[in-house]
Amino acid sequence: MLSICLALSPLALVLTPSRCAAPTMMAAKIPLPTALEQMGCDDAMWSKIRAKEAFVKLIEAGDEAGAKERLEKLRNAPSITGAKMEMPAVLASWGCDEALWEAARSKKMLFNLATDGDEAAGKLAIEKLKAAVAKEAARPPRPPAPPKPPKASKATPKASKGGSSAKKLGEYTLSGEAPAGVDLATVEKMLADRVVAKLAKDYAAADKLQEELKGLGVYTNDRQRTWSSEPSAKQQAQ
Repeated sequence: MLSICLALSPLALVLTPSRCAAPTMMAAKIPLPTALEQMGCDDAMWSKIRAKEAFVKLIEAGDEAGAKERLEKLRNAPSITGAKMEMPAVLASWGCDEALWEAARSKKMLFNLATDGDEAAGKLAIEKLKAAVAKEAARPPRPPAPPKPPKASKATPKASKGGSSAKKLGEYTLSGEAPAGVDLATVEKMLADRVVAKLAKDYAAADKLQEELKGLGVYTNDRQRTWSSEPSAKQQAQ
């Protein structure tokens, strides 16, 4: 339900957000006067009364009769009892329907205008209320929040600076054609064993495997992690 607060001057109507209907901080802190407590007003009822300052002024002026009369009127008010305020029938002839009545935050103001028979002010208030309701209805809905990106899986290998995934231990890529008659599975195992030997700083075993690979016609490029059947210029010079 749209919350709209209507504050009516003698010939003008001002629409403000519904938060204006809330009691001010100062009013909320005003303690329950002893005189009102003796009249039967308790803390629960006092907390629902918005115009606390008016009661304080009546008590300070010694007008306890006026304060009591005002209190009795408030006892049956919908704002105190929580009951639903019914729309006066005359408001329908002024252009107000049940839906508009439900949208009005300050029903008491419209109720009082209907009770007083102030048709001009009542129609003006209803037109202002209609405009506010139409404006709220025409407001575009908020776009949905963008979905959160999925969390990266821990099992996904991190990308290297070059953008490609890191290679597995001992993984060498064949560059060009493999030597004729060479068993690829044997070469891959020897390459992996050579890497393991180098990581273990067993350079003698690593060199031995490299010589065995050369005997098969396999030459490695450790920097690029490739192997081929053609030696590099440096390897040819050795």
